[in-house]
Amino acid sequence: MEPEKVRAKRDPVAMSLAAQYPTVRMPNLGLSELDSGDVIAYIDAMTYAANAEKASPAAHHHGHRH
Repeated sequence: MEPEKVRAKRDPVAMSLAAQYPTVRMPNLGLSELDSGDVIAYIDAMTYAANAEKASPAAHHHGHRH
């Protein structure tokens, strides 16, 4: 919720990301705790779906009709 504070505390993950992407900084989006939780849940769900797709691409189906 407050990325500038995380960077100021020199969080190891934040420092690693700053080194890997020196011109990119996460802005403070002013999200509430609830909104932040929703964003994290969405990212988790998308990561799970992407990993499931990689594990079983034949099982992926968009409902297209042939």
